[in-house]
Order: sequence, then structure tokens, then C-alpha cells
Amino acid sequence: MIQPTSSNLPPGTPGYHPLDQVLEASGAGVWKYELGSGRLVWSGRMKAIFGFPPDGPSPTQAQFLQSLHPQDRPAVEAAFGAALHDHQDYALEYRITWPDGSEHWIESHGRGEYDASGEPLSLMGVARDISQRKQAELAPKQSEERFRALVESTSQVVWIASPKGELLELSPAFERYTGLDPLHGASAGWNAVTHPDDRDRTIAAWTRCVASGEPYECEFRARVADGTYRRLRSYAVPLHCADGSIREWIGTATDIEEGKQAEEALRRANEELRQNVTQLREAERATQRLNRVYSVLSGIDALIIRAHNQADLFEGACRIAVGQGQFLLAWIGMVRGDRIVPVAVNGKNEGYVEENIHISLRGDDASTRGPTATALRERRPRVCNDIAADPDFAPWREAALRRGFRSSAALPLLSENRLVGCICLYAAEAGFFDTGEMKLLEELADDISHALDFIAHAEQLDYLAYYDGLTGLANRHLFSDRLDQFAQAARQTGDTFAIIMLEPTNFKSVNESYGMAAGDELLRRMARRLRHFAGGNSRLARVGGDRFACIVPDFHASNHAGALLRERVWEGMSRPYKVSGQKTRISVRIGIAVFPGDGNDAERLLQNAEAALKKAKVLNENVLFYTQQMSIALKERLHLEGRMRHALEHSEFVLHYQPKLNVRSGAICGTEALLRWNNPELGLVPPAKFMELLEETSLIVKVGRWILHQAAADQLAWRGAGLDPPRVAVNISLLQLRQPGFVDEVRTAINDKGLAASDMELEVTESILLPDMERHVAKLHQLHSLGVSISIDDFGTGYSSLSRLLTLPVDELKIDRSFIVDMIEDADMRNIVSTIISLARSMHLRVVAEGVESLEQLDCLDRLCCDEFQGYLFSPPVPAAEFAEMLRQGRRMPRQRPAPSTQSTATDL
Repeated sequence: MIQPTSSNLPPGTPGYHPLDQVLEASGAGVWKYELGSGRLVWSGRMKAIFGFPPDGPSPTQAQFLQSLHPQDRPAVEAAFGAALHDHQDYALEYRITWPDGSEHWIESHGRGEYDASGEPLSLMGVARDISQRKQAELAPKQSEERFRALVESTSQVVWIASPKGELLELSPAFERYTGLDPLHGASAGWNAVTHPDDRDRTIAAWTRCVASGEPYECEFRARVADGTYRRLRSYAVPLHCADGSIREWIGTATDIEEGKQAEEALRRANEELRQNVTQLREAERATQRLNRVYSVLSGIDALIIRAHNQADLFEGACRIAVGQGQFLLAWIGMVRGDRIVPVAVNGKNEGYVEENIHISLRGDDASTRGPTATALRERRPRVCNDIAADPDFAPWREAALRRGFRSSAALPLLSENRLVGCICLYAAEAGFFDTGEMKLLEELADDISHALDFIAHAEQLDYLAYYDGLTGLANRHLFSDRLDQFAQAARQTGDTFAIIMLEPTNFKSVNESYGMAAGDELLRRMARRLRHFAGGNSRLARVGGDRFACIVPDFHASNHAGALLRERVWEGMSRPYKVSGQKTRISVRIGIAVFPGDGNDAERLLQNAEAALKKAKVLNENVLFYTQQMSIALKERLHLEGRMRHALEHSEFVLHYQPKLNVRSGAICGTEALLRWNNPELGLVPPAKFMELLEETSLIVKVGRWILHQAAADQLAWRGAGLDPPRVAVNISLLQLRQPGFVDEVRTAINDKGLAASDMELEVTESILLPDMERHVAKLHQLHSLGVSISIDDFGTGYSSLSRLLTLPVDELKIDRSFIVDMIEDADMRNIVSTIISLARSMHLRVVAEGVESLEQLDCLDRLCCDEFQGYLFSPPVPAAEFAEMLRQGRRMPRQRPAPSTQSTATDL
């Protein structure tokens, strides 16, 4: 106890004693309260313990009292009063609240200081923060209280029985469920509520398990509080004493009539039981384990508790077998079809498993007669205690002995009585696997098998906790988590995305007309179609009874919302569904919220998307954005999309042709077919107004097919008029090239018009070849082998490397007009054009310059030995009839040019 001297003061105060330094160093705080002056003096450590700055002023008496926990303040004041007036030292523990609101436990010792007459002068003491110790002391009690609260609050009935099977205790859920008092239930047993037809079977099952000590599991019907019967599943395991005898049985009874309501509680209960069973098994086997195998079994049992998936379990088991069990090699294989495939290996492998383990579960070759195949086929362990002499091991003997293997054991792994794999161990000693070791190893294989069951069961319950059981899609909880992650990534990259909330408008009528089962099937079919739209499950969820939500990345209403919603959602969801043998058409409404304008987190985005959907119902709109301006932009885009579909159906699209001319002769040597839209209201619409939308809506596939056939038809018409038309170039989009039947489509367009393949040229941009390049190049090779010419359009603006270019069946390169426009004034541009021409000539390719608008440009191209050009210098794109007239008149480029010098290069310009 601190003596009542002038010690215990902060450094620098009168009477400061060196003992205070020792107390401060030990983590204790020192304080003194002077009754006469009412001054409270604290050391720096004391201030820190109470959450005040160590170098700040000492708190006032009011601040100290205010920091005390309301429940502990009377005890502290009483202890201080006794110390002052009764001359009693005090020692107590109490709680305080820091200025930041956190709670701490304090241990304090002290006493009073008195004058010669015994009157109190001051109160002094030391204090220490014991929060961590108190938390450790309170943890077991809190854990017990939580477990008791869990038992009392769970919907499952938890029960305890004696070793002989008499029911001892029932949880309060028994009364809530059956209407009977638990005490009455415990005395009468489950027989009081069991259905008469199930009673004999449940009694027999329980009697058998009590006698054998095996876990009890049984399903039966029980009478509930309203007098009806509901099916229960009861499960119990025995708890053992240290000597192996059964101490008591603990079990649960679960209502499985409505399985979904009990899934989470069942998962928790089974997990607790699994942990208890694992611990009990470990205790029961403790006296039986032998040396190295004991270590392996112990290590793997511990691993089972930690492992969350098969890969972790298998890799850890092999590692433990080699590291702790000192086996030379351990491997685990899984059944894949009719073969065993190694999935985890550890130890002195040196290629042994890869070179020698090729096990078939059927047939009659050497691989089916070996020890491992025999163990799998017979579903029992197979030991080879002398690899050097065992004839069954002959095919692998040399490789095994070279690595030091002298004995081996193969143990099958079963999951729910189904063969799933095996674990194989190799020892350096012959005769290693005797009866004792094998008994423990069989337990090891059994433990791994049970772990597989538990992992599979846990994975199934985890799946049901986060996924919709009807459609297999994420539920609202998981979708919200994914949406938060998506938003976090988008905040970092500055991307935008949308939440689409969708529900059918007439789902109720389907349920009423065909029944609930038909309604469920309709929801599953809707989910499959939405999954195709979303590109998989990761951005899709069922968030309500008939409501779905989807994350759409890189979403911009002004760019492609109309195409995305019209073709992929509206059209996809409006196709008839077959329900109860009848075709049923449903319509959908959609609400959309866009990140970040309509919300910066998952909760706000979901709320706003649902608000947009609700408003769409009120306004009888098919699609409504949360932001009104985006809804207006979408309507305008959908209107334009509708006009384009009308244009395709009513032949409003036409082809114009821009001639290609020989640079030297000025004669027409080819032409490029270019799409135009001749709208009755808008007139001739330029491609810049609609080509992007054609691509986004995938209408380009249908329009592209029309272009191929129309270009061939125009060429046939020119020939019928007695003309000799050149080859016609048609631009091809990425979506067309992706179509499985694209090659046949081109072949049909040519053959139907009686043209030669050399009459057709296909222009592709180098950038569209980058995704899925191998498949696209294969198609181009097929077309080229038919005789169709291939041209790379806008060359130099994409990202193709020379090595990629060499793999393409190319006849022509077209230099993008962006290089041509500035090459007269910009020497760097001239060098680029010269380089492209030189590259093309080295590869024996034609070179076409696009966008030639002046004689200076043409003269420059002539000096650089360019083959062909096209551009407004000669003619803009013109209708088919006007191009035919050009051919009839033999029009060419009228100009005089000197012969090119064979010595000129790009640097001469």
C-alpha cells in the first residue's frame, strides 16, 4: 500500500517521490485529492488511463465524477468516504467512460492522509486500466449466456436425454410448438406428441441408437399446438465421459414442413454439433493413436475444423501426412468419370504421381488390378506392405523403389455412401501398415469423408443463405453486397453503371390461371432469359417475389440504353413462354437508377430503381429512369430505333457508291458500297446519324445482310445494262463477323446473283479483329479461299501489330483519310503514309488512299507509288444509277502528271 507521505504526486509538484517513477513505469497512474483546496492532481499516466491528454491539466473533481459509470459511482464514493473518515484503505474495481465514449475498467488502491489530530487532509491512490483482463473474465459467462439465449430463442426444440435414453430436459420451443409444458414433455417423452403410426418406428430407432451409441436421426410426425401434425426431423449425438462412457445425449428436433424457415437455424445447429463431434472423436481416439499416425490423425482432425473447401482439406491432409507423419509421399485423387485424377500431392514425388498414376475404374488392364484400383473397386483399404515382392505392384515397382517407397496403403473416400476418391500413403519401411496403424488410417479416411459431407452441406446452406432457391440467382442480400463492390470500383475508375429493376405486369394472372407451380416455372424461365441478357449470374438477382434486378456496366442512356432495353430486354422478355402446355405472353415494366447521379451506394440505388419502377406503374410507362431527363433521352432514342426498324421493313435504306481510281491512269478500278437512309420525313439521313445505333441494336446484322445482297444485285443490274462493273467493296462489322453462318451468307449473296467471288471485296477494320482474333481470321481465310478479296480499312488507326497482319489473308490496305488530309503540310504524316505504302508493297498488297480532296495530295501519292485512291476530288458517294452512268461514259481523273522518279523517297518531298 502507498504510504501517506508526500509521494504519489506528479513530477514537478512539491513532495514528488522517486517511487512515483516506478509506478508510472509499471503502467499505473498516481493521483492526489487535497481536501482543503479541493485541488485534484494527476500524473501523466493517470490522465492517459482516464482518456485525457497526458500533458494537459489535471481534471476537476466534477470531471472525475462525471467519468464514473452511473452504476459504479455509489461504490466509488463510499470507498473514498470510508478512506477519509474511517481511516480505511480501499481497493476496488469500477468502470469509467472516456471522453470519446468508450468504456474501461479501472483497478484502484488508496488511502487517506491525516493531520496529528486524525483529521483528513487528502486522499491519494494509484489506478490501473484492467479492461483486457475484465473482458477475458466476462467472456465465458457471456458465451454461456449467448448459448442459452440461442437455445431459448431458436425455433428448434433442443432436448437432453440420459445415457439410457430417458428425456431429461426440453427447451422452451417445445411448449411454443406443441402447447405442452416442457416439464410435462420431459416426463411423458416425445411419445406424447408423436403420431401413432410413427411411434413404434421412432421408439425402435431410439432404442437401437441408445444401445449402440451411434448418432440418432429420425423423421416423424408430431402433434402441434393447434392439434395438427407436422413432420419433424430429430437428430442427437452422445456426449462421452473421459472413460468413453456416454454422459448424456443432446439432440434437436426441427420442423421440416417449411424447410426454408429452418435452414439457417439448422446450419448453425449442425455446425455446433459437427464441432462437438470432431472434438469428441478426437478425445475418444486419444488413447489409441500410435506415434507417427497419431500425429497425422491429430493434425488432420484439426485441419477439418479449419477447412472451408475440398482443395484446402486435400492439400492440408497431404502436407500433414508428410510433415508430421513422416510418410515419403501422400496423394489424394478424386473420381472424374471412370478415372481417378490426382488433385493434391506432397512429399518425395519427383514425377511419380504424374508418370505412374493413371487409374481406370473399368476395363481389365494393369491399372485396374493395382492396389489403389482394388481399394476403390472394393471400397475397402488395400495395403501393400512389401512393394519389392507384391506382384500386384509390379507395374510401378521400379519407379517406387527408386524413390525409396517400401510399403503403401490406399484408402477409399466415400461421401454419402458414394465413392468420391482415395488417399494413398507411401512409407520408407516394409511392413509399416500393421493392424494398429490401419485402424487409425481407416479412421483418418472416415474423418476426411465426413468432412467432405460437412463441407458439401455447409456449402449448400451457404448457397441458400445468399441465393434464391427457385431461380438460382443471387438474393437481395448478396446482390446488395455485389452492388456495393461495383460502386466502390466505379468510384475509383470514374465509370458509370445502372441498376435495372424489372417485374412482369401480369404475373398474378398466371398464378390465378395456371397455379403456383406454373408461376414458379415462369419465374425460372424469366431468370434464364435475363441471365442471357446479363451475361451470367454475377450481376443479376431476384430481389422480390416476381421482381428482378440487374447491374448494367458502362451504361449511358444517350448512347445505347434504347438498344439494350428494346432488343435485349423488351424483345427477349416478350417472346411467348410455355406455361402448363400453353403459350403465354407477358409484358414487363422497368425502373432504372444510374450511378452516381441517382445514388452513390447500394441502398440508395436500389431504392431509386424501385421508386422508378413504382412510378412507371403509376404512369403506365414501360421504362422509366429515376432521372426524368434520362427517360426523355431514352424515349427519343427508342423512337429513332423504331424508325430504323421501319426503314428496314419498308426498303428505306439505299446504297450509294464511291469510285476507287487508279492513281496512275485515273480510271475507275473499283467502288465502295456505302449505306444511306432515305427517310420520307427526314430526307437522306447521313450515316453518322444512325450507324452507331445500328451497331448497338444489332440491327447491323440484318442491314449488313441486305447490303451484301443489294450490292450483288446492283452489280448484276450494271452487267445487264451492258456495262463492265469493277469489284464492289462492302464494309463488314464485328457483329456480322461473329455470326456463325457469316461465310455461308457471303457465299449465298454471290451465288444467288451468278457473280464470281472475285467481284466482291470485304472491308474490315483492323480493330475488330482484336477480340477473338483466331476465329475471325479463320472465317476470312475461308472467304479468301473462295476468291473474295479482303481489304483492311482505316489502316494505321487500330492496334494491330505487324505479326498479326502477317496472319491475315489480306489483298489490300486502305490508308485512313486522317493521314491523307495533313500529309502535304506535315512531314511526319508523309513519312507515315510512305511507310504504310512501303510495307504494303513488301507484302504484295494493293494500297488505297481514302479521302483525297486535292491534286497536291494525289501528286504526292503518285510519287509515293500508291496504287488507288478515292475521295471527293473525283466524286462523292452517288446513287447506283449515277455510278452506272460514270461507267457508261468511261469517266476518269482528268489531269496531267509527270512520270514518277524511281529515285524518289519520302525524304525527297
